Amino acid sequence: MVNDKLLFPNLRVLDVSQCAQLGDALAMGDPDVSGLFAKLPRLDELLINDYGDVLDDKRAATLLSGTNVRLLEIRKANASNDGVIAVIKGMPRLRVIDVSGCARVTIDEVEERVRALEGRAGRMWVDYSEDEYFSQESMERNSWMCIAKCIG
Repeated sequence: MVNDKLLFPNLRVLDVSQCAQLGDALAMGDPDVSGLFAKLPRLDELLINDYGDVLDDKRAATLLSGTNVRLLEIRKANASNDGVIAVIKGMPRLRVIDVSGCARVTIDEVEERVRALEGRAGRMWVDYSEDEYFSQESMERNSWMCIAKCIG
């Protein structure tokens, strides 16, 4: 497992998408993943894509506890509207969140709830990922790319 000695304090961008070791740790409920990225104070961009059912709302909350990035990708995860809103609330610096491929996320509800967040009035727009694995119709029906521009 990743420990403090392996983390770099000046790291700004980190992509742990499809990391088998992290996926296994999440699936087993390893306590070492709690707040893992909070130990990177200068981290601006975090990509944790393609974890499917392993990255649900509870595990995302545990993993991202104390993390405060400007850009977050959690594509193809088992996140819900409530989980995405909880992540947004916990990251005051967050400006962009990509939840494409999260079938349980509905962009209209997320947009409405982000606008309602006190002190985080902002603009949000919807775009669709150009994913070669999905047809446009499937993308429109089952996955969303949510780019949140929140003014903190």
